[in-house]
Amino acid sequence: MIYLDNAATTPISPVVARHLQSAYVDIFGNSSSSHALGKQAEKTLEQARESIASLLGFPKEKIFFSSGATESANIIIQGYAKHLLRTNSPRKEILISEMEHPAVYTTALSLENAGFTMRIIPNGKNGVIDQQALESMLSGHTGIVAIMRVNNETGTIQPIRELSQLVKEKDPGILFMTDIVQAIGKIPLDIAPESVDAWFISGHKIGAPKGTGAFYINSKFRLQPVLFGGGHEGGYRPGTTNVSGAHLLSISIQDSIEHLEKHAQHARTLQYHLVSELTKNRIEFKRTIEAEHSSPFIFSIIVPGQKSADTIQKLSNQEICISSRSACSSNSHSKSRILESLNMPTELIDSVLRISFSAENTAEEVETFAKALGSIVQNRSAKSTVGQPEKEKSFLERPAPHHS
Repeated sequence: MIYLDNAATTPISPVVARHLQSAYVDIFGNSSSSHALGKQAEKTLEQARESIASLLGFPKEKIFFSSGATESANIIIQGYAKHLLRTNSPRKEILISEMEHPAVYTTALSLENAGFTMRIIPNGKNGVIDQQALESMLSGHTGIVAIMRVNNETGTIQPIRELSQLVKEKDPGILFMTDIVQAIGKIPLDIAPESVDAWFISGHKIGAPKGTGAFYINSKFRLQPVLFGGGHEGGYRPGTTNVSGAHLLSISIQDSIEHLEKHAQHARTLQYHLVSELTKNRIEFKRTIEAEHSSPFIFSIIVPGQKSADTIQKLSNQEICISSRSACSSNSHSKSRILESLNMPTELIDSVLRISFSAENTAEEVETFAKALGSIVQNRSAKSTVGQPEKEKSFLERPAPHHS
């Protein structure tokens, strides 16, 4: 099996795998219990929190564990929105980038029923935020600005420090949050406590078990609980804490950050090699996002004339796993909101493939994938006459769609 869909989820990393048994067999106490095993679990939990805080440069007291990115995004967005309502704040607008994950997009959209307005910050070229547009949208009515560091479908990288500073200089009272799920351990995070008020991560994107995650919230911003129960994790996530998961999450973060440049260079090398192999196999393709604006771990391409769904299935039949979009949206029959935001024609959206790498992928796997894709493309070409598509660079050069 060749697995090239690491943006959807990753296998347990070798480093984490070495700690799995001890994490789940030896550390089984409830961290809220007052006996010896509970105290041992509590110590392990706090060591994990301290490790993550030290690695990311944020205060440990404001880092909380969760089940993953979706829960974290809901806790932050819904929790702060409830606080704004409770205090009769005029801040009833939530600004999000066009590239946000459904966890942010649908949560913000759901709050329109509570009197909030979700506004979309338009893209510039390559999906990077239009900073002038963002600045013009900020006002005394803005409560939250949410912009992800790396998009999970295209790999687009946003200049978070620049964007957060722009927001903070305009109005320090706005909560600036960022999704760093596809960035942590892969590229520099570009975040700091003085400019980013909230962030969240998900362990299964970096070799930790599914159901593990964490988030940070600046102490200047108060969240009302959206879940109710005990007082675990500051009352934000009031269920029995997954101590084993938090422990393994901290191990995966430490390992990925310590080897960040090595793994990033490996991913770049695989991308370069894949480009060469696609060319060698006579596959017509174009990047969705130019290389300098995208993560080395996510390689999104258009293969004109090839239906993504058909191609993915044919590759799966050969035990090669790739995707075309977010796994959270893959069962939807609608067009990708992310790709549509790039002003991409429908026929090209239907031809996008996403190949995403991990440190465990090899050049041989890339070669096998390219050869298999080449066979699929050539077989289709032999069966039908396909007209020449529009020049592929054109959709990135077209005027961006107007946003109200």
